[in-house]
Amino acid sequence: MMFRMMRADCARRLRENCSLNDLDYLGIYVPIKKTEISQTEMVYLDKHPAGFVFNEHMLCLYFAQKVCEELASERLDYSGIDVDRSHFTEWVRRRIVQRLSSPATDSSLDLGSESVTDTWVKGAFKKMGELLHPHWETVEQLIRDLPLRPNSLSQFTGIFLNYHSFLLPFLAGLRELALFPKKPVFLLIDDADNLSLAQTQILNSWIAARTTGTVCLKASTQMRYKTRLTYGKQRIESPHDYNEVDVSVLYTTKRDHYLNRLELIVRRRLELNNLTNDPRQFFPEDPEQVKEIHSIGEELIRAAEAGEGRGHRPRDDKNRYARPEYIRLLGGARKSTSKYSYSGFDQLAHISSGVVRWFLEPASLMYAEQVSSAQKSEAVTSIPPHVQDDKIRGFSIEFFQEDFEKMKEDAKIQACEPKEWQEREKDYQRLEFLINAMGRTFFAILTDKDKSERRVFSIALSDRPDESVQQVLNLGVAEGYLYRATIGTKRGHGRTARYVLSRRLAPFFSLDPTSFSGYLFVTGENLRQAMHQPNALLRDVATIGDDIQMELPIPL
Repeated sequence: MMFRMMRADCARRLRENCSLNDLDYLGIYVPIKKTEISQTEMVYLDKHPAGFVFNEHMLCLYFAQKVCEELASERLDYSGIDVDRSHFTEWVRRRIVQRLSSPATDSSLDLGSESVTDTWVKGAFKKMGELLHPHWETVEQLIRDLPLRPNSLSQFTGIFLNYHSFLLPFLAGLRELALFPKKPVFLLIDDADNLSLAQTQILNSWIAARTTGTVCLKASTQMRYKTRLTYGKQRIESPHDYNEVDVSVLYTTKRDHYLNRLELIVRRRLELNNLTNDPRQFFPEDPEQVKEIHSIGEELIRAAEAGEGRGHRPRDDKNRYARPEYIRLLGGARKSTSKYSYSGFDQLAHISSGVVRWFLEPASLMYAEQVSSAQKSEAVTSIPPHVQDDKIRGFSIEFFQEDFEKMKEDAKIQACEPKEWQEREKDYQRLEFLINAMGRTFFAILTDKDKSERRVFSIALSDRPDESVQQVLNLGVAEGYLYRATIGTKRGHGRTARYVLSRRLAPFFSLDPTSFSGYLFVTGENLRQAMHQPNALLRDVATIGDDIQMELPIPL
């Protein structure tokens, strides 16, 4: 979603429909899909002596095709821009044709005679993509032949493209055209962890070139980026070569930024479908639940005013304890915590854990459910709380059960040897036990009325875990069940790792998704034991005491 907002069409709308050539940068989206650039045959290519040369050639072709595809998109509008067609045609000849073919074929370049500027420019970029595609197909076929004909690459007689002699000049040259801003090009490389090891090393070498003034490479990954080494075995370093941003950490430390951005996204989608433009009206919280939580909060305020409070102000107790106390009472003699309603825009936003699609996907299911159940004459003006609760609970269960099993199956397929899979299977089992232990521990704390801080959603390490424990924690981060941040140590010297449980699991464990205040200190031994026992707690809740720390300020 961040990349979507950085693409040229969105950037123009954010700048109140400014001209394309007035943008601060030209954002171009480059998705890395397993079906395109990361083929099974690439394994054979990586073992070939010329593997790096062919890999970089293919990456350059692939990136250039995606650039042409983006610039030919209907999302862009070139109307109103004065285009010198002869200059544009000559530019294409220099940047593309002469790099791909012999001078004898230059005269065959024809970008058409369409009178409408917008249509002509898009047709020109489409033509450029068509010029690139045969070169891609040629090399792709040679690589596909590798398993049966190991010497197939020796038949290649074409030219080799690389970043410095082809892709960089091509992208830098875009500013020579009146269509685009004389500013850097941002290549928005999505799912970069799908690149092979050799391709990742090549991308790192491009990053190491530090061409950000002309071409800036921005890559998104799911914490599985294969290496920081270039193909020359040099390591790219932060902040000299790149800056690393963990979106999940931004969510856990600057939540208001995400919530405000999500509200704008949802508001816009509602407007486009002629629905109410207020997300909180469209996704209302259960009114009876709101009423009861408010009533508990008022009781807590009165108790605090009578000298029985725990916070600095009477309202602090309401903010900290009203919702946890409501969940505790539901889980009392009636044992009905499942009656808690995970409804309302704010709760759904928190459950999405900083991932926009984790809000939009269940929201679309809620809308479809409401449309199918409504009468033909009825317009959908809001999603009832019970529909929200039902769909978001299913979304949470799917994450911890169905998705978890799918991840294990995918890991099994990727494993090269049975022994490797056996080790991965053990790690997934340990991760499952750990997540279960975190959820059960946090629920026990949430429903313990004697605890001073009951809203806990993360753990902090009080010592350094051993390699096997750290490996499971890393797996949890890679699969999106845990988010990693850092905090100060208990002694105040240095910092230690903190792992936040994905709030998408809040409905599964009956937790308060709006809680951000507390974190529980645990040892590596606590984690190791939890990873080997299916029904363990991270620690004996009765002995946790003051090891639950607060994050300030308390959200209101």
